Amino acid sequence: MKGPANGKSRASGGTIERPMDRPMERIVHLHIPKTAGNSLKTAMANCTTRPVRVFPHWQEEEYHSFAPEDYDFYSGHIGYETAAKLDGSIVSVFRHPVDRFVSVYYFWRYLHDSGIEVRQATIIANKYSLDQFARIKDVYALTEELCNRMTYQTAFGTSARHREMLRTQGRTDEDIFQMAKRNVETFSIVGVQENMADFEAKIERRYGVDITLGSINQNEQRIPIQDISFGTKTRILEWVYMDMELYDHVLQICRERADPPAHVTAPAPTARPAPPPAAAPTPKAPRHAAGKKKAPPPAPPPAKPQRTGQRNGSTRH
Repeated sequence: MKGPANGKSRASGGTIERPMDRPMERIVHLHIPKTAGNSLKTAMANCTTRPVRVFPHWQEEEYHSFAPEDYDFYSGHIGYETAAKLDGSIVSVFRHPVDRFVSVYYFWRYLHDSGIEVRQATIIANKYSLDQFARIKDVYALTEELCNRMTYQTAFGTSARHREMLRTQGRTDEDIFQMAKRNVETFSIVGVQENMADFEAKIERRYGVDITLGSINQNEQRIPIQDISFGTKTRILEWVYMDMELYDHVLQICRERADPPAHVTAPAPTARPAPPPAAAPTPKAPRHAAGKKKAPPPAPPPAKPQRTGQRNGSTRH
């Protein structure tokens, strides 16, 4: 719904400033691969409610030698270390780790079959079945993208070099997970791909942009996750055990930050009601005072009259 012609919303005779009336807040989208990031970047570039200067690059190595204030929206496969240096409002979308793993696998097969990308990762994905693919643990090209990728990217960075830096510092899996957990709690907006409508609404409200997130990079050839065998899912979980914990934490953040339905007013906090008073005991009948006679017992019912033995008008002797 469009606002008044003067660009202000009026209520009760006053003027309420809308997000689009304020200077554009710098947005830094920490784009985890296969989480609708291209869709968000396209929507920002096509925004009609206000002009948005979109940074054109997405690889982490391209995020240097420029002034952050030159653009309003940054979106790339960058880690938290790079995102924080841009001094903006960080947003990100997460995805169920097993589903993301499967999506990457089928996307790589599509890139290879179509000739768009023929490199080590896409060649391996094209050569092996999903179950066989999940058993390969010694290829860096797969590790960077698939082995707890969401956790490492949220904690620090995206490359094998970033992982080696953390390990050289003596960081354990627990340390790295806690880093990612602390960082994601500072993000202005977090969402999950399973509920993009909620993420889209929060972006629109906070930044005053009118966007519609489409479906980019969807692969119709992938099989539904419910059709994947138990054994294959178990092998995939060995790749994403930290990501599963982080995803659960993101879901908790989403629940805590959820807005009440539009037609419901959130109640003000109230004191806990006191428990109802205990029911009064039933009074016992008063005992008779000493020296007073008790009331006599009720009289017995009258005796039945004795039969006279009369029959057919005669008296029997």
